[in-house]
Amino acid sequence: MGDPKVVLYKLKGDWGLSSLSIACLQVEAYLRLAKVKFAVQDCPWGSSSPTGQVPALDTEGGYLIGSDDAESIASQFEGAREIINHLQHTRITANLDSHLSPAALADSLSFITLLETKVIPALLYTTWCEDEAYSRLTRPAMGMNLPFPLSRWLPYSARKGVRAQLGSASSEDIYKGACKALDAVSARLVQAANDGYFFGDQPSTLDSHLFACLAYLRSAPVVHPDLRKKFESHSALVRYVDRVGGQVFSAPVPSAEQVEMKWSSWGTATGRGGGGSGGASSSFSTEINYKGKLWLIGAAISIAGYVLLSGQYIDVSYGYPGELAEDEEGEELD
Repeated sequence: MGDPKVVLYKLKGDWGLSSLSIACLQVEAYLRLAKVKFAVQDCPWGSSSPTGQVPALDTEGGYLIGSDDAESIASQFEGAREIINHLQHTRITANLDSHLSPAALADSLSFITLLETKVIPALLYTTWCEDEAYSRLTRPAMGMNLPFPLSRWLPYSARKGVRAQLGSASSEDIYKGACKALDAVSARLVQAANDGYFFGDQPSTLDSHLFACLAYLRSAPVVHPDLRKKFESHSALVRYVDRVGGQVFSAPVPSAEQVEMKWSSWGTATGRGGGGSGGASSSFSTEINYKGKLWLIGAAISIAGYVLLSGQYIDVSYGYPGELAEDEEGEELD
C-alpha cells in the first residue's frame, strides 16, 4: 500500500486503548476500516497538536483538518465528525458508506445519532463526573505525561467542561439511556446475524463509531460496573468488538517520526487548511518536540503565575477513599 499519506494526531493511549479519547478512537477506526495507510503522533493533550485540538489529520499535501473551536471534550467529537466527513469525500480513501442502500444509510444515521446522544454521554459521565473514578483513574491517566500544574489544571478544566455539556441530567437518567441504546444495538446485531460488520461483510462509518464506544466500554477501568455489566450481558456486542478489533486493530501503526514524508508546517497550518512547507521526518520530529515543549513550558508558567498572583492553590495529593475528601469545585480554579 506504500508509505503513509496522512498522519493522525491523537490523544495518547492507555488502559489497553490506542487513545484515551473516544473521538480519536472513532477516527482511527475509520482510517483502519478504510485501509488507509497512516502514521500517528501521540499528543499529551489536545493543545499540543498543530490545530490545538485532537483528533487532527494532516495529509502529505498540507491539508490539515479538525475542529477550529476552543479545546474541549465536545470539540473533539466535532473534530472527528469533520475529519470523517472529509475522508468520505476525498481521494485518500473510498467512502465507507458507498455500498449502503438509502434505507441502510438512514439506519446508519439513526444508530450513529443513538450512540452520540445516549452512549457517549454515559461514557463521558463515567469518565469525568464520577468523583472517585476521576480522582483515582481519569486524572492520573490524563495528566501522566504533563508537568505540574498542567497535570491537574487540564483534567480539571476538561471535567468542568463535560459537566457543563451534560447539564442537569442525572447519572441515573444518563446510564439508563445508554443501557437502552445498547439493548437496541444488540438487538439489531442479533437480528442481522452478521459475522462481519454492522451491515454485513463490508464496513461502514457506523462501525467506526460503534467500535470506538464498545472498545471503551470493554477496556476503560473508569466505566461504571453496571454499565459494563450491561455491555457484557449482550454477547452480540462482545463478539462484535472482539471481531472488529481483531480484524482491524491488530496491525501496528508507525509513529510520524518513523516514516519519510513531507508534512505541513506545525505553526503555519491550522484549522481546516494549511500549506505544506515540507521537510524530512527528522526535521518534523525535531519541530514537534521543540514546539511541544514550548507549549508545555508556556502553559505551565501561565498557570503557575495565575495561581500565585490570585492566591489560589491546587491540592496535589492523590489518595483513596477517606483521603479523597477533595472537592473539585472547591479548588477555585476558575
